Amino acid sequence: MPAFQRFVEQRFERGERYGLGLTLSFVVIAAGLWGFLTIAEDVFSQSDLYEIDFRVQEVVRTLLSEELTEWVVFITNLGGTRGTIISALILAGVLLFRRRWWALFGLVLASGGGGLVILGLKLLFQRARPVETVIEVGGYAFPSGHAFAAMVFYGYVIYLAWRLVKSVFLRIVITIPAFLMILFIGTSRVYLNVHWLTDVLGGYVSGFVWLTASIFLIHMIEHSRGP
Repeated sequence: MPAFQRFVEQRFERGERYGLGLTLSFVVIAAGLWGFLTIAEDVFSQSDLYEIDFRVQEVVRTLLSEELTEWVVFITNLGGTRGTIISALILAGVLLFRRRWWALFGLVLASGGGGLVILGLKLLFQRARPVETVIEVGGYAFPSGHAFAAMVFYGYVIYLAWRLVKSVFLRIVITIPAFLMILFIGTSRVYLNVHWLTDVLGGYVSGFVWLTASIFLIHMIEHSRGP
């Protein structure tokens, strides 16, 4: 019994390689996986969230306008493959200039590896997109690649801001626009009717799980190798 008690205590000790960081990461990842599987189950069993998809679609149709669509297309392009790559390269350049090697490695792992993760998830579920899309797109719908990429990239930007930036004011200045980009990019996909709401929710949750796993993995490697 004392051995088990000590084992539990070690899981909540700060600074330990397999301490509090591992415990919190495990809880977040487990909760995220549960949330993602719940969304997927509702979608493919045509349960509660599946019905909400159609209600949201009907509401969005009443909001369509030519002027608003132009802005939404611009926002959604920022979250596309080209926009994400350009943004990631700019951030990589900053990290390279400041010699933040582990942060740079984390960016490559989170964004680069995330591309393979979202591709695998789309091929696994193979959900069709809504029929009447505002813009032409291809591929499967669930989960949303734009929502996934936005959560991973801008979520990583927020993480770096709170880890590397000392000024609380600058942290907030970086966090708010990054959070809004996550929100706007996902919302743009629903507005353009290229994704159902559940596609975007699935993209957010799966992206957050992958982001958490990537950050934890980098911390583990960095801790094991030392400064």
